Amino acid sequence: MLPQFVFFILPCALALISFAIKTKFPIRSEQTSADIVKGAALHLKGEVAKDPLTGKYVGLFHHRSEAEKRETWRLDNFFKSQLKLLVDLGPEEGGKRLVAQLWRTFMTCIAFSTVAFIVTASSIAGGLLSNESWSWLPAFAVIAFGMGVSAVVFNWVRYKAAVSLRDQPVATELVERWYKHLIGTEDAPADSLLAYASRHEKMVKTTSAHSMRNSSDGAGAGAPGGDDVTPQAVMLPNHVDDGTSG
Repeated sequence: MLPQFVFFILPCALALISFAIKTKFPIRSEQTSADIVKGAALHLKGEVAKDPLTGKYVGLFHHRSEAEKRETWRLDNFFKSQLKLLVDLGPEEGGKRLVAQLWRTFMTCIAFSTVAFIVTASSIAGGLLSNESWSWLPAFAVIAFGMGVSAVVFNWVRYKAAVSLRDQPVATELVERWYKHLIGTEDAPADSLLAYASRHEKMVKTTSAHSMRNSSDGAGAGAPGGDDVTPQAVMLPNHVDDGTSG
């Protein structure tokens, strides 16, 4: 029964689970892929772009100095949930919490790797590789050991970064800017190309609607009661060339 479970039931169950996970994959349409390409093109121009997966507006982070660039490299070791600790508790207290949290994670990975290594070594030494019923055990154990070692190295690097952050805290203002940059904003900045395009599109639609209504009523363009919607109402951002310069 055990071989049937390992070589038939378990693979089928994992295949079904992987299928369920894939149905949640966010990039599932050509439009989403096109939006990602559009966002990448806007980022190349230094502009803000809308993330089609989260619906948030995200721009490039502007470092004010080389020192800030080095500090953000340190912050980049942590997940957004961990950075929120630094924002909520401050770099000093948040750094202490991160050190304790990552030490526990690191030790858990050490324990997992140790158990996997013991199972691998003992099962090979016990001749299970040649046992038809138990040959799967050393195979699974060595895979688990490899994953455990990778997790140990990964979390050790992050733990050292947390210790560095605790001993030499990053400025609170930089932590908050970095966190806000990662989570994005609900609305595009007023001086961005996307915000200008949105205002321009709204102006065109409103002007078109007024023109159609005035035409049907036999009224002129300056009929009372209408909104004053003119091209001058939508200003270009300072960094966008409107074609009139020169």
